[in-house]
Amino acid sequence: MTHLSLAAPARDAPPHASTPPADFTALLGDRSRLRSALENKRISITMLESDWVAAAEADAAVGRGRTVRMDDRETWDRPTWDRYLAAASKYEPDYMPRIKRLLGEIDNLLKLLALPSEATARAA
Repeated sequence: MTHLSLAAPARDAPPHASTPPADFTALLGDRSRLRSALENKRISITMLESDWVAAAEADAAVGRGRTVRMDDRETWDRPTWDRYLAAASKYEPDYMPRIKRLLGEIDNLLKLLALPSEATARAA
């Protein structure tokens, strides 16, 4: 034990390096919010992709042949596919940055979920 002199100025003891901040521990302890955020971001991507496809299909429908049914891609002819792909490329700048951002956020959430939890630490 170290004897501290009363003549020495009082100093705060440094925090222990092994003690994580309280909010970090709480975050890793309750993963339901992380899982919920992960699911919401995946749903957002699905919705953006659906909107992107719908916009491209609407553009592809203009000038289609009589035998082409937009709800059945088996009936699409080459010009319909070409219009669809051109429209998808046209709308890419509107949708792809948002999808990429969400994919990055999903990656970050997956990294957080991969960290050991309090329950895992207690079991070890």
